[in-house]
Amino acid sequence: MDLGLEGRAYVVTGGSKGLGRATAHALVDEGARVVVVSRSPEHVAEAARTLGPAATGLALDLSEPAAADAAVAQCVAAFGRIDGALLSVGGPPAGSVMTTTDAQWRSAFESVFVGSVRVARAVVSAMREGGTASEGALAWVLS
Repeated sequence: MDLGLEGRAYVVTGGSKGLGRATAHALVDEGARVVVVSRSPEHVAEAARTLGPAATGLALDLSEPAAADAAVAQCVAAFGRIDGALLSVGGPPAGSVMTTTDAQWRSAFESVFVGSVRVARAVVSAMREGGTASEGALAWVLS
């Protein structure tokens, strides 16, 4: 199936494992280029290598305020444009409400919610600047 993604460029957070990685593969298979973002430098490098020349990787923690702009800048620098993002972010560590600490909840909120909002804002701003906002796409997979 041709989804019309040839030459488009996307940021895929959580792109080194699970749904994020599967999405990165699907995008590349459709002719898109991707920036794989995840916290683990080793997993990012392996995912980008597996995806081939249509991918680049960037190890970032989305809870860091500068991470969103860095991901978008990498996409524009590597591919000359940005057309959207898949925001795939895991939640707090496995456990119950009673065993998850306040610090773990805060950390998860910063990464899952605030980090994703920052990436969405950065992507939309860059798409507006690059003239791709009317054709761009954002999707979320959050825990």
